[in-house]
Amino acid sequence: MPSSPATGKKGSGSRSDAFLILRQEYDLADRTAKKVQKFVRLAGVPAINELRYVAHHLVNTIAPTSDDVDGEKELQRAINHCKRATYEASEAGILFAFDRIVEFKEDYRSVIISSVVPDWNQILALCETVTRRIAETREAREDRTPDHKDFEQLFDRLVAICNRLDAARDDMNKLVERESQQARRFLLTTVLSVLGIVAGVLAAMGAAYLQ
Repeated sequence: MPSSPATGKKGSGSRSDAFLILRQEYDLADRTAKKVQKFVRLAGVPAINELRYVAHHLVNTIAPTSDDVDGEKELQRAINHCKRATYEASEAGILFAFDRIVEFKEDYRSVIISSVVPDWNQILALCETVTRRIAETREAREDRTPDHKDFEQLFDRLVAICNRLDAARDDMNKLVERESQQARRFLLTTVLSVLGIVAGVLAAMGAAYLQ
């Protein structure tokens, strides 16, 4: 039985390769969106919307509504939306991770964090670098799909950092308590010293007056 034009295209080598790429990119986007949603509720919604577009273009590829539909272009659009879904999910997760890191910084601003988290300065530098990359991409209005895998890996890295910071909170709280105790002891010592000096001055003045 002769194949229809759509079936014939689907059997071509380029079409098969494109469907394989689509499968890989869709799986990556789906995994990333789920990871982000596990990390923070609703952060993966833009990515899910992108995946809805994937379904739309894929349907156009498989069952075009007219002969004017270019199946190859529709398939490529579906792949691009998969990539954008990965980027959108990763960016949302990264921004939430930044909030967690800033919260940690604020919670322990009174002590030296690097005494418990040795790579604290490197963590802050990484956040600045990634923030700059996101801002530059948005300002340039460039296609963000080329960075989608890189940003997915950055998200995983920042999640690991957030988990380490959460685990360090017990030690950080102990450090805050030690610093507070030392500050209280220093204040008490200072007050006692001042009182001693005042008492000495008053005693000297009293002795001079009696003479």
